[in-house]
Amino acid sequence: MSTSTLELAEILDAIAESIVVLTPDGVTLYANRAVLDYTGLTMPDLLAADFPSLLFHPEDVARLKDTRRERLSHGVPFEIEWRARRHDGQYRWFLVRYRPLVDDQSRVLRWYATAMDIDDRKRTEERTQSENLALREDIDRASMFEEIVGSSASLRPLVRDGHGHRRSQADRRAHAERESRAARRHRSRLDV
Repeated sequence: MSTSTLELAEILDAIAESIVVLTPDGVTLYANRAVLDYTGLTMPDLLAADFPSLLFHPEDVARLKDTRRERLSHGVPFEIEWRARRHDGQYRWFLVRYRPLVDDQSRVLRWYATAMDIDDRKRTEERTQSENLALREDIDRASMFEEIVGSSASLRPLVRDGHGHRRSQADRRAHAERESRAARRHRSRLDV
């Protein structure tokens, strides 16, 4: 390694964020200390041809292999969300940003990939989606129940009683009008 390459490696190792240096076609040239510490892999592991299968979740490797190759060929910055394996075997979601280093004719000389842990955000998104789906299903069930039961005059009071069942705004108005009429009739009887 030349002096400038060693200096660059020292700089990259001093950065706490995970950084990988790649060739123009995406072959790993170097990974900083943060990557090695997180993965528990060695530099020879990361330089091996099967490195993606050692680091990334198998579903993500299969799903994103062609996407990554195609985006690298365009020579413009891009991002991919992958699950990376930690040294203890647990997978966590990362946002990996790929940025090219280009020459004066816009040819890619190197790619720099940085990874940011987004696992907490992804889990929150998944939980929110699950909760939204459950809520939507509850609303659909309640709406179907009201449509079925509410269409029957004899069953309508079951849906529109004062025990927590929903009433539409029109139903509330009609109920209030009935109550008002009943109160007026009661007062008129008292006046007689």
